[in-house]
Amino acid sequence: MLLVYLPAFSRRCQYVFDLILGQHLGVSYTLTTDLGEFEQHPGARLEYGPERKSGAYFVRSADLLWEDTIQTKEVPVGHIGPLPVLFPTPTSTDLEFDLFAATFYMVSRYEEYLPSPLDLHGRFNPKESIAYQNGFLEIPVVDQWIIYFGDALGRRYPELTFKKPQFNAILTYDVDVAYKFRGRGIFRQLGSALRDFWELNFQNLAQRIQTIVFQKPDPWDTYTYLREAISQSGLRSIFFFLVGDRSAQDRNLDIGSGTMKQLVNHMSHFSQIGIHPSYCSSEEPQRIFWEKQRLESLSGSNIKYSRQHFLKFTLPNTYLKLIDAGIQEEYSMGFPYVAGFRAGTSHPFLFYDLSSESITPLKVYPVTFMEGNFLEKSPPDPDQAILAVTQLIEMVHAAGGTFVSIWHNHTVSQTPQYIQWRRVHEAMLRKLEATTLG
Repeated sequence: MLLVYLPAFSRRCQYVFDLILGQHLGVSYTLTTDLGEFEQHPGARLEYGPERKSGAYFVRSADLLWEDTIQTKEVPVGHIGPLPVLFPTPTSTDLEFDLFAATFYMVSRYEEYLPSPLDLHGRFNPKESIAYQNGFLEIPVVDQWIIYFGDALGRRYPELTFKKPQFNAILTYDVDVAYKFRGRGIFRQLGSALRDFWELNFQNLAQRIQTIVFQKPDPWDTYTYLREAISQSGLRSIFFFLVGDRSAQDRNLDIGSGTMKQLVNHMSHFSQIGIHPSYCSSEEPQRIFWEKQRLESLSGSNIKYSRQHFLKFTLPNTYLKLIDAGIQEEYSMGFPYVAGFRAGTSHPFLFYDLSSESITPLKVYPVTFMEGNFLEKSPPDPDQAILAVTQLIEMVHAAGGTFVSIWHNHTVSQTPQYIQWRRVHEAMLRKLEATTLG
């Protein structure tokens, strides 16, 4: 057993030591503030504090974990070889940086509680993040820090045994607009047809007529393809359905339509389903309750999984409302513009609420990438996207983490706009299959 000495207990310490020692490294450990007990311990020992008091393995602490307030602070950045680190420490310590404060800063999303310029949609801007500004957003630095620390601690105390984390992947799909033409009422169809005509979009008008009048397949009906692809992969999947009231950014089908109910029931037979809280729910979080109830009514099942539409959320308010609504797993922890590791990790973690200094039951699954990270670049390059996704899979695999992808039903369609992106989707699945089998 590893005995850990702290000069004082804090909720932040409790959280991050369990995250690193318990969840990541799988080490049996005990925390103590009794220096006498610590010095008499015959086994492996870890001391954490501002000053060394023993001959045990020592990590010098920054102030962060001893505080219980949120305040703007200068976070120093250093390097151990090529590995970027936060809170580098001077000499007289066995680890060159404060791993525990650095991990807490990243995983708690401390910087997102501080005032900063928001993007066009009122979201935290990735360019304001310490990871983006220091060039390590695309690296799961927290995972790499913990591996580095585990290796060092193991050399000091060879009797310690660490678990080997197992790589896995979750395929997730957002159903923002279930079909391009199907499932609309007659007045909505007529209005859309008139808009096509007015805008001289005769190709769209012809497709609409073929789909509605002559029962041709809807261009965005990719569900049979996805069912077969997911079944062949053997991976876990979740479809997130948008069922909020219509707005400029929330444009799915009327939930009262038989089309939507039929689709939700169909998907629930081969995949897990979750709620995709509307764009407006970020400002009006009470909507999360209504929308979750709608999806539960459609599916006849209890909804436990959630991802915000537009990845639009604010901390801690959105997450606290999700907890109140009974959500157990959350899948929004990524950036809409750039791929990478918003919280610095590819491992799921419990959400720590800095506003109340409390550990919550909500498990956050970091997003590795969304297809829009590449599709919306100018110009979009599917081949470059395949290369980037391959590298991300390899990085998550090396960290023993969970690879979480975001696609939409329409972006894997065979329409001219997206046909090359289905190729990216299939390349991702092949790489995941080779990685999990390997």
